[in-house]
Amino acid sequence: MAKIDLQSALSRRRFLELSAASAAGLAAACGGRSGGGGGASADYDAIVVGAGIGGLGAGHMLRTLGLRSVVLEARDRIGGRCYCDNSFPAPFDFGGQFFHQVVPNELGGTNNPLYDLFRSQGGPDVPCDLRPTFYQGGVRSPQAEQDAFLEMAVAVAAEVSAAGLAAELGGPDMSAADATADLVGQPWYTLTTAFMELALDAHPTRLSCHDAWNDLKLAVNLDGSTSDRVNPGGMGNWILQFADGLDIRLSTQVTDIDTTAASRIEVVTERGSLTAKAVIVAVPVTVLAAERIRFTPALPDRYVAAVHDLPFGLVDKIGLAFGSNVFGDTPDNLVVTRHLDTSRFGMGLARLAGTPMMNLIVGGDLAVELEAGGVPAFRAYAEEFLTATYDASVAAAIDRLVVHPWGTDEWTMGSYSAALPGKASARTTLATPIDDRVYFAGEAVSSTAHSSLHGAYVTGQEAAMAIARNVSTT
Repeated sequence: MAKIDLQSALSRRRFLELSAASAAGLAAACGGRSGGGGGASADYDAIVVGAGIGGLGAGHMLRTLGLRSVVLEARDRIGGRCYCDNSFPAPFDFGGQFFHQVVPNELGGTNNPLYDLFRSQGGPDVPCDLRPTFYQGGVRSPQAEQDAFLEMAVAVAAEVSAAGLAAELGGPDMSAADATADLVGQPWYTLTTAFMELALDAHPTRLSCHDAWNDLKLAVNLDGSTSDRVNPGGMGNWILQFADGLDIRLSTQVTDIDTTAASRIEVVTERGSLTAKAVIVAVPVTVLAAERIRFTPALPDRYVAAVHDLPFGLVDKIGLAFGSNVFGDTPDNLVVTRHLDTSRFGMGLARLAGTPMMNLIVGGDLAVELEAGGVPAFRAYAEEFLTATYDASVAAAIDRLVVHPWGTDEWTMGSYSAALPGKASARTTLATPIDDRVYFAGEAVSSTAHSSLHGAYVTGQEAAMAIARNVSTT
């Protein structure tokens, strides 16, 4: 295992740099701005497109630094792929709900600055091992059966990591399928690769080992403990704080971004146009790939290629509520799955926060199939899953079911990004601003924390800080 890069943008040090810049008042270096001082050439210093955690992080930092900004959001709510249904026994997160990469670093924090902030605000530390545990008839399967699956999971992870490290050192990148070809046909390989597809949002044939390694190397606790944490109060609820004090325009779809003029950028929406010195585009790369936003002049070819090299897969979460505890002695926040070596993989986070509910997570072709069948198909699968892991009485006891089909969501068209083999550098391309005027932010822009909330948040903050530096010199 390669040494963890504690100097990365996700380190505690980098987070402290961001916080220190805010506290020290970089705004003063920008002419002591307090909502003014942008000149007549533009309405704003910066316009943020998208109010997910990346856009909120950007807007929050711009406000902290005293820059005039506005956040434009096509949806009628904020949060993007992270929002809650608060009518469940515990808040049900339709999208992002975990803190990943909770690995201690040399400065006393972790590789996840959002988790560090959460804890500093009094949030509880709730470890959640996302490796699924076999359950049958409401009883945990014998350890020998668990171990056989875990051994295959370790073998697959080791081979993907080795191939990713080799690519990092200059060798050719390969797909996860190619890296693990020697394991095909062995017991539990099918289930393990289905689990990997759900976790990393790409079929092994379309998953870059280099991209996977860039994430995994910051997610390994040397003592073997899980680096994942669950937010029992609802991640979607918690991130709402980043909207405080921001000028956010909901139901405002951006259709065009025109950078033709030297002194300002025109951002066109269905409700009119605004201008700014810089723009932070914090929308899913699927929106860019679908050309839902037109750029004038067109984006450089390498940026167009980058958004297509980071396609979304599909992961959906089914919220299941019960009238009473139907899970017996199952520990709180335990991830369970069927004892079956299958590609139709689902895993259920049972007894979330000690409540009678389950978050049932499905991905890949199974999620595509269920979305095509609508709510009845999701319910049928949930009943099948619960019957196998517990019994038919638990399946019959479902009190409420909700799901948000991310694949057919017009503003997402999938779940999160995964680089194609040989294309991990696409993230670096998107992290590079165009003429110090057009910036991109979001989980797809992060090379070492993609597919995560903190990756999106940090890229938004870093874009805002770069704009502040540029404004201070003009």
